Amino acid sequence: MKKDRFHNEICPFSLLHFFNVDIISQLKLALDLNMNQNTISRYETGEREPGINELIKIADYFNVSVDYLLERTDNPKINQ
Repeated sequence: MKKDRFHNEICPFSLLHFFNVDIISQLKLALDLNMNQNTISRYETGEREPGINELIKIADYFNVSVDYLLERTDNPKINQ
């Protein structure tokens, strides 16, 4: 698989964590966020990049910061 900016900066590895520990399935996440399961799958594999609105939705859903999804921090807590 080609490594690109998405794999270096955006959330596939963080999303994989949520899926690998069986917290949630792609289908459940897609339904809960009113998104398509294929879109979630493409985010996970790096075929597609989530926009800022999608990143915020996903971060809010998992109650983690966008920085955590972007792997800019190891701390999932949201600063308020």
